[in-house]
Amino acid sequence: MSSSASSSTSATTAAPTLNHTDDKVFTKSGAKFATPSPGAGDRVFYESLYAEKGIKSEMAVKWVIEHGLLPAAEHEKLYKEVYLKLK
Repeated sequence: MSSSASSSTSATTAAPTLNHTDDKVFTKSGAKFATPSPGAGDRVFYESLYAEKGIKSEMAVKWVIEHGLLPAAEHEKLYKEVYLKLK
């Protein structure tokens, strides 16, 4: 029993470090996640999808807003005109 108690204790102590990333403050409206590096596969996919389809792709709009990928002025315009209507 002591081995299960020690494993639950180690899991309990690890939880605060995992939750620490949830406290990050994002400066752009609707941003929920950190912006991935330019070579990340998901970023490449959604950037190309957004470039090809624009606001017609709800999936791409949601992703670029939630990851803060666009320049500030374009981000705010898209957030107000399209993203809020998706919710």
